[in-house]
This record gives sequence, C-alpha cells and structure tokens, in this order.
Amino acid sequence: MAAVAGAVLLAAGCTSSGSGEPASGASATPAVSTHTSVEATGFTRRDAETVFAHYGEVKAQANATRDDRLLAEVEDGPLLAASTGDYAIERAGNEAPKPFKQSDPFVFVPRQQGGHPRYFAVLARNSRWPSTTHGRDLTYFRQERPNDPWKATFSSPINVRNGDAGQPLVDATAPATPFPTPTETFAPDQKAPPSLPAMPALDGENARTLTGEAASKTAGICADFAAYRSRTAAGPTASGERFAPGDRTTGLTGREAETARELGPITWTRDFRTTTDPALPILQLGDGKALVACTFDSLDVTDARQTPGRHILYDKNAKVLRLLGAQPRWIRVERTLAEVAVLAVPPDGAPADVLFSQGTLRAATGTPDE
Repeated sequence: MAAVAGAVLLAAGCTSSGSGEPASGASATPAVSTHTSVEATGFTRRDAETVFAHYGEVKAQANATRDDRLLAEVEDGPLLAASTGDYAIERAGNEAPKPFKQSDPFVFVPRQQGGHPRYFAVLARNSRWPSTTHGRDLTYFRQERPNDPWKATFSSPINVRNGDAGQPLVDATAPATPFPTPTETFAPDQKAPPSLPAMPALDGENARTLTGEAASKTAGICADFAAYRSRTAAGPTASGERFAPGDRTTGLTGREAETARELGPITWTRDFRTTTDPALPILQLGDGKALVACTFDSLDVTDARQTPGRHILYDKNAKVLRLLGAQPRWIRVERTLAEVAVLAVPPDGAPADVLFSQGTLRAATGTPDE
C-alpha cells in the first residue's frame, strides 16, 4: 500500500520564502550611499531608506534573470541561500520570473554602539500582498565592516495590525480572513497568522533594542523553537510550552501528527539547526515584547526502506520532484530547507507568539521505488 506524502510533508513550512520573491529594475542608487561608513558619517533613517531602495532595484534586476551573482551584491547569509534556492526551483519548473516591488518602508535604525557589524530593519509593503491585507515584509540589513556594502540577511512576511505601518484603515466591520502567502493557501479550518502586537518602539530617531543579558536570554527562544520543530520518528523532540497555541504551533504539530499517522510505519524525521546571526538586533515593541528573527537549516527525511510494499508518493506537480526527478514514487527522500521564524517574546517569560514561520526548499535527494 502506498503512503501519500505529497503536500503534507511540506507542511512544516511553505516551500518559498518572502526571501525568494522576484524583483524590478536596474540599480540607479549612487554606490556611495550603499557603501558608506557609518562610523565616519553617522547612519540615519534617510541613509537606510536609500540602502533599501537600492536593494529593491538590484534584487528586481537579479530576479528578472535569476542572476545569483548579482543578487549576492545585495543579499547574504540565510536570505541569499533561500533566494537562490527559489531560483533553482523556478528554473527547474520553467517558471516565469515573478515581479518584485516594495513600497511604504518604515525604517528602524538601532542606536549605534560603535564597531561592526551594523544593522537596520525595514517593514515594507510587497506588491505580492493584496492591497486590502496588512501584510508586510520584515527585512534586516547588515554592513559587515566599514565601507562594505549593506546587504539584506533576513526577510519574512509578517502581518501588521489594522492601521499600523502606514496601512490605511479599512472597514472595521469587515471580517478578518486568512490571506495567502505567495506559496500558501489556508484551509477552511486554519486561521490567519497573528498580527504584530505593536510597532517597534523608537527613542527619537532610533529603534529601541534589547541589550546585554536581556538580549542574550531572549535570543535563546530561537534554539527553543528549533527543538520544538525538530522531530524523531516518534514525534516532536520538545514540547511547545514556550510558544502560545496557534496555527503555526499547536495547529501545525496537530496536522503533522495526522501526517505521521497516514505514513504509518514509514519514518519521518526532521532536524532543525539554528543559523541565527547572534548580533542581529532584537527590536523592542511598543507593548514591551521583543521581536526576534530566527533562521535555521532543516533536514527532513522520509524513509520507507524498512516497510516492504510501501513507498512515498508525491503529486506529479510537487516542486520537490523538480529536484528529485519525475519519478513520483520513492522509498527514501531527504529535503534540505532554509527556515525562518518571527517571534514576539513577552518580557515576563510568558509563551511567545509565532508571528510567522516558513521554509524554502534548497535541495532534495532520494532513492526511487523501482
């Protein structure tokens, strides 16, 4: 008997990230504004807006031709890995390039403490989001050394509250309905992701951030999330006590438990390993919570070798088959993904809200069922 894996095996996260969205235009921004030394000139929100505009122009041009080298001029780290992973999937499927356009940026520049690396964050509308939703991209930029180019290293969709981040107020009586990401559609029993509970707090022109022991302690939530999302053949390796119930926590693990039951004796494991930049600023929100951006590598393995007569069956349109090959039946499949999560962490130790989480398929290998 065949165990149908298909889309359920991808439920751990969408197989594309906000990081992998395509883009527009050639770079018209003066190079000096994107390579400037913060220590020499000071770095303002206006400077950050210039870097952000340059990023959008170059990423748009890179995505139009899926140019990995050009994209590497403005992206780095886990975000670049996710974006080029998207390119590979698109090339293999002969997909048309997707447009990329961001607008209405809200820039958050932490007060600089001296030294490098330096960072800032942006909440901006992406053209892929319907204008009636409150979706934004949360993107972090880093300058590694003085006079180095600024590069985006993290990006994830995030839902903001009605009226926040430049979102015009809409009909208050309109029902709050789930909205799809570029690669995800919500089932009838699923709910929209929780909203950013409050905008990042500002001290004058600068974003308020956690520092010292408070920052180190809060950043540990990424390792907790990695343990929660990892699983052995018997189930998750850690409880979800540190995370509030919701569609991307208890709802997701519930759906995965059903998938495991459908797989029966076929084993399914996943190993999450945090790749989060330890220097990435933790923004403090207006309600006192901390906004934590986490990145991970994950290895997802489905194995039917010990179950004669069973196999892993994918729908013929499953994107993983673009990397594996056209054969829909497999006895072992390993998938490597670049994962992100955005968490709102209360200061009192209460469970954190998972505002968004998703994965981008980067590689896949397998043993076909002959």
